[in-house]
Amino acid sequence: MIAQALLTIDWQAPWFKPFEPWGAEVLARWSMGQSLSQALNGAAQNAGLHSSAALPVSFVPQEALPKGVAYETFIEQTAQVPTREHPHDFFNAMSWCRTPHTKAFIGAAQAQAIERQQAACLTSAMTSPETVSAVSPVSPVYLKGSNPRSESVRGVLRDALTLIDESGVFLSCSDAMWTALCERRWTDLFVKESAGWQAAQVHLVGHALLEKLLRPYKSITAQVLRVTRPGVSPGPVSHAQWDGAIKAALTEALSEAMQWPSPKPLGHKPFQVLPLMGIPGWDPGQGAPGYYEDTGVFRPASVPGLEIKVLKSKL
Repeated sequence: MIAQALLTIDWQAPWFKPFEPWGAEVLARWSMGQSLSQALNGAAQNAGLHSSAALPVSFVPQEALPKGVAYETFIEQTAQVPTREHPHDFFNAMSWCRTPHTKAFIGAAQAQAIERQQAACLTSAMTSPETVSAVSPVSPVYLKGSNPRSESVRGVLRDALTLIDESGVFLSCSDAMWTALCERRWTDLFVKESAGWQAAQVHLVGHALLEKLLRPYKSITAQVLRVTRPGVSPGPVSHAQWDGAIKAALTEALSEAMQWPSPKPLGHKPFQVLPLMGIPGWDPGQGAPGYYEDTGVFRPASVPGLEIKVLKSKL
């Protein structure tokens, strides 16, 4: 059954408006009794979605995902996206429709990382006979007898990809705005540079963010990368052009960590933090005294010179 919050979605909200060309029709079909995967496949066909292997993307019920096969691996091999009857998966599909090349890239990179993790586990198992029976080439399980939490050990590359897939935003903005963001000078970013936000472009990719924005609250925070405006003319830029620019920005940010077969570890977190409700016009409460002085949301910069050595997902 379609979630009540989706039935009353405001497509004019700045965070949802870019998804209206696909979302409104899908919700109409879903509300008339189609399954979410059925409703989405019309949008997928209209959007011309393709996987990294150039296969047409379709949405299938969650039950189509075989037991023991990683979600990302299944999508990469079949171009079928397992989908639950849930707002989270609806917004995942909306992200596919708006930025298909970026989503295909994220999925392919995840699948490749999983494959290499499994290959490494098999290699390790071959040197430890007591663990051989515990390792399967299609299983996320690592080594028998290891830390019970080993199944959730993803590695920093997969964590980074998951962060952007769930909570990612790509921002095209002025140098002054980006510097203020990196230095967490929130008043400068949102008040002093408020005029700059009229020309800036905010591209939401993270579907967990979109789900949270069904009921917005002040502390919603995104992981943000800067993206360069595609083209040289000042005219309108298409979704496809932005999609290519977003994919390029993400590829560059993670390029060293993806240099197979000798990837380099991520020495620091590749994203900046952006409290979304600070963006001018996104929260009616911004006019309240001390709005941007709330350090629980608009946190000050970390200690200078302190490097983040471990990247963890907070999903």
